[in-house]
Amino acid sequence: MADTLPFLASESDAEESGRTVRVDYPPSSLSTVEPVLCVDGRRDGEDCTASGTLRWSIPLEGDHYVGVDRTGRDWKLFNADSRLSPRARHSAKVLSGVLYHAEDTVVHALDPETGEVAWSADLRGENPAETHAFFESDAGIVALLRAGPERDRNPGELVVLDRKDGDVLKRFPLDADTAVAGVSGDVYITWHGASQDKPYRYTAHSLESGNEMWSVEFDARPGDDTWATFSDALIDDVLYVRRGFKNPDPDAERPKAYENLRFDALTGAALPGKGPDVPRRERGQEASSKAWDSAGDRFNGAEGDLRTYIWPPGPDSETDHAGIGTLRLRVDSDWPGAKRKLGVACAPDALRPQGEPFSLPNALHCDNARLFAINR
Repeated sequence: MADTLPFLASESDAEESGRTVRVDYPPSSLSTVEPVLCVDGRRDGEDCTASGTLRWSIPLEGDHYVGVDRTGRDWKLFNADSRLSPRARHSAKVLSGVLYHAEDTVVHALDPETGEVAWSADLRGENPAETHAFFESDAGIVALLRAGPERDRNPGELVVLDRKDGDVLKRFPLDADTAVAGVSGDVYITWHGASQDKPYRYTAHSLESGNEMWSVEFDARPGDDTWATFSDALIDDVLYVRRGFKNPDPDAERPKAYENLRFDALTGAALPGKGPDVPRRERGQEASSKAWDSAGDRFNGAEGDLRTYIWPPGPDSETDHAGIGTLRLRVDSDWPGAKRKLGVACAPDALRPQGEPFSLPNALHCDNARLFAINR
């Protein structure tokens, strides 16, 4: 069976521009409808911890589609209920042994060893948003939501969740020019760019009341020079700040020098000494959507075959973990020994053509979207 995707700019070019794509794929290990768990390392009496095997797989909530462009080289699984763009935003982080995964605003809290889901919650407020990061605090789990990519200076909010059941406890709005440096104890710290009437600054607010706790300011123009770049990391109640000294040469690509500073995250007090360089901060996000064929070679989709894999099959891995629109996800922070790969995909036999009129152009419906982990 094959079906024509609605790639057409108008009805007049249907005969010349119509394209067929297979929807008759055989099932894979992702095709089961119910959750596939790995409890005490066993499933149906078999070991589910061996390298290359499916660790666990759970269904994703919401109305999912796989979007395909005219070239067949950009297909993504996305949730039509909350997306801001065809590229759905995924974030994942392990905090105190719990894996928090978000697709746009839908969050799952689950056991990374077994796949058992403790709770699910939709954090969408008055406006569409994406979940960009998770933090741990004394007040609960904190999710950072943005109304689009952070680099585009979109407004957002911090949402405090009860770690036991996912109930929303607090919401704190964030201005478009506000970046979140991190969370420590019961405070969250934000960075603000300089404006005509305000300098660069870091500000801490209470996660209980939202009140400002402290603020550290940096002059936009100390002396005759400009401090043009900032980077930061919040680790173990210490805020590391690195500010760059702009090279007066207009053709220079990098700052001339850097200054490394440290601040107590709970009080804002400057700590003695310059301290080490700012540690690198990782962010959980989509890491790869490259497609591979059954031999492990790069795959361009020229024939309209959308079967993709979480990684190239090898001698120590099963070859049946196939999915449609597969995204490999990077997990922020450690999760069990970095021995898992996390992904989302449409089970291959769950791809369905849309009925007319097409509600979403350039897309096929998926009635079994999965979040899953593979043992490395």
